[in-house]
Amino acid sequence: MQYLGEANPLAGPPLAWVILWNGVYSNLCGAYTPASIKPRGYVVWDERRWTELGSKDLVQQQWKTEPELADDSEERYNWRPPGC
Repeated sequence: MQYLGEANPLAGPPLAWVILWNGVYSNLCGAYTPASIKPRGYVVWDERRWTELGSKDLVQQQWKTEPELADDSEERYNWRPPGC
């Protein structure tokens, strides 16, 4: 799963989604998405906003705030976020 840009939003997932799931297709969402980024509306931010804020690494780092999500996803689905 890769980010294909914003010219055709139906062509692929939002940039933050690709970053969060490390380019791997995932049905894990909702409870498996770190709570710290949910209120920010991270999936609707465009690439320009992520780049200008220098925040692309922020999405990946959110897994470290809730390590139990990574543990649970590994135990149940044999998938662990990178760097956790």
